[in-house]
Amino acid sequence: IPDDPESALGTADALRYVAPKLHSDVLVVSCDTITDIPLHRLADVHRLRDATLTLLLASGETITQDPAGGGLAGAKTKKRKAIEAGERDFVGLDADRLLFFSAQADLDEEVVVRKSMLKKFPSFTIYTRLVDAHLYLMKKWVVDYLAENKSLSGIKGELVSDLVQKQFAPLRKERGVNSADSLNGEQENGVFNFANSAYDSILQLAEKMSTSGIGQDAGRNSVRCYAAVVSEGFCIRANTVPFYMEANRQIVKQTPSGGVHTTAKIKEKSQIGSDSLVGEGVSIGERCSVKWSIIGKHCVLSDKVKLTNCIVMDHVTIKEGCNLQHCIVCENAHVEEGCTLKDCQIAKGFTVKEKTDAKGEILIAGGEMQF
Repeated sequence: IPDDPESALGTADALRYVAPKLHSDVLVVSCDTITDIPLHRLADVHRLRDATLTLLLASGETITQDPAGGGLAGAKTKKRKAIEAGERDFVGLDADRLLFFSAQADLDEEVVVRKSMLKKFPSFTIYTRLVDAHLYLMKKWVVDYLAENKSLSGIKGELVSDLVQKQFAPLRKERGVNSADSLNGEQENGVFNFANSAYDSILQLAEKMSTSGIGQDAGRNSVRCYAAVVSEGFCIRANTVPFYMEANRQIVKQTPSGGVHTTAKIKEKSQIGSDSLVGEGVSIGERCSVKWSIIGKHCVLSDKVKLTNCIVMDHVTIKEGCNLQHCIVCENAHVEEGCTLKDCQIAKGFTVKEKTDAKGEILIAGGEMQF
């Protein structure tokens, strides 16, 4: 897949790019999803329901609050601002059937649902605290449909929403020229044409004659979307800086052995909290304090260094008397003596000058950027 910032490929564009290499149902996993939930939970629902699309939803309660009361720019504050900014998802479910799916930012003041859906599902629940884990299992024909309809750029915001809405679209709209269903108004690119071409005629007849729940979906509703909802296990997306820090803290909790690597050298008067991880070959001087932090391999902390709720990557040097709170320090960075940093990000290989006092800044080569 081309790595060209100017092309600005969306997730659906990336899937379209590899479409010729796909020959069966497709599992799409976002690179920023971290989970220990067994994938067969998703596959079981997909196969049992013969779903067009199945997505994984996790309870929002699995994303805990910041134990240090902060986080980079404040995890709790970020979460509240995200809700105020309209970053929640509205998810309509009847058991595991996905009936409605939209980001809050894409909605007007009212939530509009199809009458055809309400006739079939007169009672369902809309949730706002379910987190889309960006794990999708979809039929091969969905990729074929995506390959022909280049107007769809994102999987979550466009493809998923499109398929969920089309579950109950009247067939008369599909038979005519419908710009929402086709590319350049061409009828052959409509979603139902792809669905029906992959839908075995004998299976359709069997489902129509069946008294099971699946038979209700036969024929017209050949597009069926479902969700696997999990309320236990570990699932978080590291797609923002606060959630990246939260993911690191949660991984510390998931590490039963925890603590300090056997090759780390720590002076006796230094204190390492049980909620911290210290990597291989780390050297920590006298009277240092490390709380709620992760220190990568071969880092050097001189005397009287204090770290609170920080992520320090590999080969970092922090000199004497520095105090860092809620910071991310990238690999090979150097922090000189007497620096006080709060809510900062330090770029790879960057050197923070002696006695720097900074708050809420991104420290990179060529200057500082406020965020």
